[in-house]
Amino acid sequence: MRISFDPCVLKIKGRLSIAGSYLKTLEKSLPNTKELAIIELKAKAKTEFWAAEEYFEDLDNLDHDFELIPSLAGNAFIAYLHGMVEHGLSAVCSRLYEKKKLSLKMNDLAGSPIERAKTYLTKLAGIKVGSDPSWPVLMDLAHLRHVILHAGGEVKDSRNIEEVIERIQRQYPNQISIEDRDLLGTREVCISLPLCEKLLSEAEIFFTRLFEASGLKGITVEHDDT
Repeated sequence: MRISFDPCVLKIKGRLSIAGSYLKTLEKSLPNTKELAIIELKAKAKTEFWAAEEYFEDLDNLDHDFELIPSLAGNAFIAYLHGMVEHGLSAVCSRLYEKKKLSLKMNDLAGSPIERAKTYLTKLAGIKVGSDPSWPVLMDLAHLRHVILHAGGEVKDSRNIEEVIERIQRQYPNQISIEDRDLLGTREVCISLPLCEKLLSEAEIFFTRLFEASGLKGITVEHDDT
């Protein structure tokens, strides 16, 4: 029996799997964490003889904080997932450069990392990733990441940002919202954990198809003839 594997495939699949485990752990732990925080708050109020008004004010603050946690975690996850997609595309391009002895490297091309990867895979490797059903979803991921990192998650007086968010809201109803955060009128993008799961699932499906089209395999077991 002979076992072979492509480290590029295993590394990308492993990172996506870890990301999925993180989301599941976060979703399961948040309710219990909030419950424990409320228990601790009640114990503190009782020990320090708080007035009812003081207790309920702190309870409202705690509720507000826990309302923010999922969206903060969601926004952070979007940036992380986009980084994994970029890295994964670059890794596949590098692997194909070595395996197929292509004439250029991905970094020899112009454009953003995703644009270079798309051009490289399409023109040099003959894989039309732009026609993949999951590609538009990965572009939504890129747009969301841009808003989060370059605009701090804020929807400012930028028609371009508002149009992008409105389009994505129509694409994923009830999974992304714009919330007023303070008295100054700050409006921030809030990404739900279910949307994070959707984007992760599409990324996993995309890379599975990309590996197949590229001829890159994970673990392969070959049995010797006896």
